Amino acid sequence: GHVDRDAMPPMGAMSDTFQSIVVFRVSWASSRAVREARARRSVICGEAEQDDVESLVDLGAADDYVIQIVSPDMTPFEGIDEATITQNTTLTGKKSGLTTAPSSVQVRKFGSTRVFGVFLHFPKVDQAGKPTVDPGETELALSYKWGKTDIKVRFFPEKMKFGGDSGL
Repeated sequence: GHVDRDAMPPMGAMSDTFQSIVVFRVSWASSRAVREARARRSVICGEAEQDDVESLVDLGAADDYVIQIVSPDMTPFEGIDEATITQNTTLTGKKSGLTTAPSSVQVRKFGSTRVFGVFLHFPKVDQAGKPTVDPGETELALSYKWGKTDIKVRFFPEKMKFGGDSGL
């Protein structure tokens, strides 16, 4: 997402009611491009051999779609359990109108409280075996709202394609 600077008050107009803005980086962590980047990083860091790259990429292919939320300031997620995040998060296809809730949420922490990342897992197929993301989908909207935290991100599957891969 991006910060709407027009919605921010000028510096002299700040008052007791001013709210801070936290910028989150939201990425489609299960995409082939991200998996390939992780595999290349493993080779560069000496953790894997070049011959292992393709098997590492395939090994990282999940049975679900994984979206990662990170920020230098993850305090909006501290003290919130996975069930609350699941209930307040959706992934919706613009063309199909299909809305999917996460099948699971992982809140990653340093110690017992300091959150450093949230991983949202969305199923690739529903209970009936139908895809949760229509193959012809043009736009997917991730939405999370809890308390004062409101995250809205759009993904464009067509732009996420990598070679012959669907991108997702």
